[in-house]
Amino acid sequence: LEPSVPIPGMRGRVAELFEAREPFEQAIQAALGPLSQALVIERWADAQAHLHELKRFARVILPLDLARPSQRPQPPSDPGVIGLACDLVTCEAGLQPLCESLLGKTLVVQDLESALRLYQNDSIDCDLVTITGEVLTARGMLHLSANRDDGRQGQGDEEQGVAEERAQLEAQREDLLRALEAENHLHREAESSAEALGEQLRAAQEGLREAERALGEVRRTMERQIQELGWHETIGVDFGGRGDGLSV
Repeated sequence: LEPSVPIPGMRGRVAELFEAREPFEQAIQAALGPLSQALVIERWADAQAHLHELKRFARVILPLDLARPSQRPQPPSDPGVIGLACDLVTCEAGLQPLCESLLGKTLVVQDLESALRLYQNDSIDCDLVTITGEVLTARGMLHLSANRDDGRQGQGDEEQGVAEERAQLEAQREDLLRALEAENHLHREAESSAEALGEQLRAAQEGLREAERALGEVRRTMERQIQELGWHETIGVDFGGRGDGLSV
């Protein structure tokens, strides 16, 4: 499940950006835990600007400009020690500080016996992960690998898949609702514009009718004046002709 719109600076999920060397894939996956699905983004400012969109797709955001590599412990000289987890991962140079921040204080060891032996050494202050994926934390908590979890991990994966599918459907629903709302808004604006244009057309038509009425009135007035002028001219000619006859 990924964001539906491009987000500046987004690099992808940790699991896609870190490549564990063989045969340490299970150990690195266990060491990362839920952080394997964290979203990596270039800058805090980009994450903050798109926080509403990002938090629908990941529980953890890792801005690269905030990555602070932890102080690397010196691996003890023990036959059960393989090395620091960050040294067993391949990634781009720009992601190395983040890799060391996430895995720089995790030792990969051969087995649980080696993990317990190192844990009981007070000089060790880091998490211990076995090749098969058991994690003994610096606080003394043992996280079992998938193949030792009596099938509960498979159930958890199924539940996670259902949850991710539900989240994806919910995101699609919200996208559709936003698109519908935008379409309704455009429709309302179009109706408002059409109504305003209708009002303007009706006003123009009424103005045209008023102008036609005024023009008709002017025409009638001019016709009356022309008729009156013609009548006066006729009367003048008649009286003029009769006056001449009387004088003779």
